[in-house]
Amino acid sequence: MKNPAAPEQILSVCEDIQHMLGTWASGNISDRDIRAGSASLRRLLIYDELHKVWNTLMGNQSYLIPATHLCIDHADLLHLYDLYTCSNVQHKGSIIGCAMVYRGRSAMTPIGDGRFKDETIHGARIEQSDFTLKQFMDSTCMIAGGREISRNWIVQYVANSLGGTHFGFESKKGPEFDAVMTSLRPFDVGEMPASVREILGIGQAICKAKSTALLMSAFASWRAKNPHVRIA
Repeated sequence: MKNPAAPEQILSVCEDIQHMLGTWASGNISDRDIRAGSASLRRLLIYDELHKVWNTLMGNQSYLIPATHLCIDHADLLHLYDLYTCSNVQHKGSIIGCAMVYRGRSAMTPIGDGRFKDETIHGARIEQSDFTLKQFMDSTCMIAGGREISRNWIVQYVANSLGGTHFGFESKKGPEFDAVMTSLRPFDVGEMPASVREILGIGQAICKAKSTALLMSAFASWRAKNPHVRIA
């Protein structure tokens, strides 16, 4: 491997994952702590540190994350969605499923015995896939104001503008990013801001992945051989 992770980086990344497993995974965490932890998630996923540590400890096999995502069937109908989320998020003892604020009309066709079939033509649908880390971050997890939002954008938005770092997301991502993410601000899902709910879902998907369990097992073996490594 050309550029393996430094011992201090391995320790830092895996301790961040351990913290997420102990707090984010159960959903017993406050909105404020999710926002504060978003900077760590940005470092792990946007700055690619998780991938680097994974390759150092596990070789070049893929880090796979099972997750739901939005598939776009009719892009011309996306303007009908004020909001569409796809992640099942565990938060304080309950599971918050997908949410939709839809401006179109439902086409409910009677099929007998008092039952109806939903024949509404939607612009998107939810599917489940096994993603590599890059695919996971590039996947569409939300639609807001008729526009697609990737997990990459969610992590950057929460970390840069809601997480306390205030790097100025407008100058880094441009006016389209600013406009799309601003359209999320009016929406709460399950008593959480929609963007905060989604970043919790991103963290929980990482926690649930079998690759994460493999990584932490490899880290335990590495740590036993490197007990004196400390983070400066």
